[in-house]
Amino acid sequence: MRDKELLETFARNLRYLRSEREMTLRELAEALGIGRSTLSEYENAETDPSLTVVKKIADYFGESVDWLVGDTKKRRGW
Repeated sequence: MRDKELLETFARNLRYLRSEREMTLRELAEALGIGRSTLSEYENAETDPSLTVVKKIADYFGESVDWLVGDTKKRRGW
């Protein structure tokens, strides 16, 4: 998978998870301990999150990193 595709898949899945929980950008950013504008950049595929942040997001939502980045279509618990 190309880097751009990977980043766009991550962004789409992150937006999906946040909307599924009906959370605002601010609420999720605070829960993760990152800035709202940084989270917005992740959701818009404007910047690459660190591996630490990807893992933190996956853990917060109870999802695998593989699903979050599009390496598997199977979600945890679904």
